[in-house]
Amino acid sequence: MSDESKEAWRITDRCEMVTDVALCAAIVLSPWAFGSTEGVSLFILMSLAAVALMSFAVRLVFGTRPVWRASTAGWCVVLGLLVLASVAGIHQVNLPRGFVHSMAPGVQRWSLPTESNTGVRNAGADSAVDGSSTADALTGGQAGLEGWFFGNKLGLNAGGSYRFGLQVLMAGCLFAIVSAGRQPALRLRRLALVGLGMGTCLAVFGIAQHFGSHDGLVYWAFEVPGGLGFGPFVNRNHFPFYMNLCLGLGAGLLIDKLDGLGKHWLRALFGEASFSWLIAALAFMFASLVICVSRGGVMSAIIAVMLVMLVRLRPANAVRTTVIVLAIGIPVSLLFVWVGFDLAESRLNMLVETDRYTQDGRWHLWRAALQSVDEFPWFGSGGETYRYWETIYSHADPRWHSGTMQSLRADNEFLDVLCEYGLVGLAGLLLATGGLLWAVLRAARRSGLAAGAAIGVIAVLIHSVVDFGLRVPATGLLAVCVAALMCCQPVVVRKPSRRSRSRRRYQMIQDGGDGASSHQSSERESRSSQGAIRSAAVDADADVSDSLLSRRDTVIRYALAVWLVIFALWTVRVNRRYAVAELAKISASDQMRRADQASAVAQMGAAVDAVPEDVELRIEYVRTIQAASAMRSDATMPKKWTEEILSQSRIIQRLCPLTWQPSAWLAQYGDADDADRHLQYLVRARRLHPGQPDLAVLAGRAMQSEKGVTAALVHYRDSLTYSTEHLQEILQRLDGQLDASELVNQVLPTDPVVLLRVAQVAPTVSDQWESAVFAEAALLAVKRPEAHARDLDRGETEALRSSALEILGRNDEAIDAMRMALNEDPEQVQWRVRMATLLLAEDRLDQATREVRIALQLRPSDRSAKALQQELVRRKSLLP
Repeated sequence: MSDESKEAWRITDRCEMVTDVALCAAIVLSPWAFGSTEGVSLFILMSLAAVALMSFAVRLVFGTRPVWRASTAGWCVVLGLLVLASVAGIHQVNLPRGFVHSMAPGVQRWSLPTESNTGVRNAGADSAVDGSSTADALTGGQAGLEGWFFGNKLGLNAGGSYRFGLQVLMAGCLFAIVSAGRQPALRLRRLALVGLGMGTCLAVFGIAQHFGSHDGLVYWAFEVPGGLGFGPFVNRNHFPFYMNLCLGLGAGLLIDKLDGLGKHWLRALFGEASFSWLIAALAFMFASLVICVSRGGVMSAIIAVMLVMLVRLRPANAVRTTVIVLAIGIPVSLLFVWVGFDLAESRLNMLVETDRYTQDGRWHLWRAALQSVDEFPWFGSGGETYRYWETIYSHADPRWHSGTMQSLRADNEFLDVLCEYGLVGLAGLLLATGGLLWAVLRAARRSGLAAGAAIGVIAVLIHSVVDFGLRVPATGLLAVCVAALMCCQPVVVRKPSRRSRSRRRYQMIQDGGDGASSHQSSERESRSSQGAIRSAAVDADADVSDSLLSRRDTVIRYALAVWLVIFALWTVRVNRRYAVAELAKISASDQMRRADQASAVAQMGAAVDAVPEDVELRIEYVRTIQAASAMRSDATMPKKWTEEILSQSRIIQRLCPLTWQPSAWLAQYGDADDADRHLQYLVRARRLHPGQPDLAVLAGRAMQSEKGVTAALVHYRDSLTYSTEHLQEILQRLDGQLDASELVNQVLPTDPVVLLRVAQVAPTVSDQWESAVFAEAALLAVKRPEAHARDLDRGETEALRSSALEILGRNDEAIDAMRMALNEDPEQVQWRVRMATLLLAEDRLDQATREVRIALQLRPSDRSAKALQQELVRRKSLLP
């Protein structure tokens, strides 16, 4: 081997070491910073990934020629990711208007109305809402934003597609460089050791945090809205994605060790300390998977195990798997008993109650994702636009509306991609998923280590059908590394049959030219020199250097290296901007706590300047201005802040026309003398968010002032459909305009909850509205569940019927209905108190006392139950 070749091999070794260290550091560090979902942590992760890319680029230029080891399945994965990234790239390009309208009909429908209708011009128009130039409307040095406007593009949010495309392209590059590395089996074992350690640490941390503080408090300090956090992840449904990968890698180590022991595996399993520690680690990981109460995470893990067992179906494997399950299951059960975890009281009990899945919000999320496909069929509506479709296609159930509940994703990775990147993007995702699934199932038969890794990969793919954990950067990075190494694992090579060997020997005889005798006479010599031939072949392969490669291969390698370096640096630059924006947001939050409103607004402005294409950041900027204005001593907004809100609203509309907030702000802070424009803004905001009760009331006010009470009724009805917060105001505005029956037929939704609330409030507003009319309507709505969209169970239905009967003065029937409701849900304290109140009204003191006693046993601190108890004591003291 020449000195030049030795130097090339040395550089290759160093480059692969740098790549492995960078990726390992990213895998170890990324989960602890909330999954690296925030700007600074994501910047660190992407910087480490960029180091890996540039190290591979150095190898391309100075090292040995890399070899693709991921076979056809790896090419399918890379091609699928490239297709998905290409769709995101197409969203950045202005195309001919006719082509855009034919490929994405929804672009024309959801574009901004013309100036003649609302005063808002389409993107690319020459003037802004108030007639000023577009450049004048772009304050704060943002006059170069035209490239981010939706215009004649196939998507409606170029900024969201841009960031997603970079992340997908980075995933494809990392997959490629890992697939081109040497010794994939050894590297998979190393990654399994890292995964085992990370999974154990995360499991112990998650369990300790879950039982050491109330749910949702991450690191015992950070409150997560809704209490959905587990471990370092802000969403408990994201924790199983990472944990299933680690659990699969750890299980692979255990299976591989047992496979190497042959018939002595049972003795070693319970006799060697290494197996005991390995089983303990797996027990903690699986226990944390259950304690985080993610139904999809648990079910996907179970299905993945069963599928891999089916692939490796042999009698010996069946017995071994049964023993492993028992060895892990028993410590998990003991751990549950020790920490006091009740499986029956967790969300996991829904796994055996199939009828309760109808109340799960995922059905609404999936339906909202599908409703936009016909308008953007081929290339989708653009990155990060699903959150807007979820508000546009509001759920009919009043308890599910974006005023209180909002989802950023469809809770289904495939439907999410279909919505935002169309059929082409979905085809790319399915191609990558299919190639990966084929590779892992094939590799699972090869070795125990690959079988364990296959469990993790398959679990993640299955879980992606009901959640979006792969969007978490920490999970995505680990999944890419595991997937690449699985595609590189050697497959089972079947031993050639006797007939094949005979044909091969016959072909050798024919190629020898001297007949069979010549071949037999040289056979002994060939065998004696076999070792020398192998050694010479290895040396010849090692001596191949760049000087012997064709010029075409050299140019390709150099061009690819340059592109990798440029892409790595560009990705770091983009993520650095988001890190700067996050630091500015943190600073603005600190300034708001210190009551320094001007500095807080300035810091949020700096965040917007760092990432001008981010729509949600601009919305948060305007909300900061509103909050800062509300904190002022005179509670007035300076003129410059009002102008900034109007300017930002126009920019946001051009960045993504699906946002409803800009139209509402233009109506709120715009020219108050232009009533028509004010009304048009409110109507557009309502179209973009029909489930927002505040917007509905504002539109109703404007309609009643401009066009009369009849035009306002539909908006009042929509507001009451989703919330009774504005009920008092609506009734006051309709006082003297409608009688009780007209109010029921024209304004009030056919919702028993709303009708009962009106029955309680309406008499206090007007004497002409009697409670009995609304109570009768509520009772009729309860009897006809198909007439309303509220999803009520049997207990809730009987409780509402009891309330209506009580208002109508039919107390005996109300008591019977409430008793039926308590039979359905005996632990409802509020129902117990109402039952006691009804019994007290009928002078059934002993029965009322019994109900109060049960309520206080269920909730000793309930004030209404205590007050009722005191009233019962007083009433009993008056008895003779």
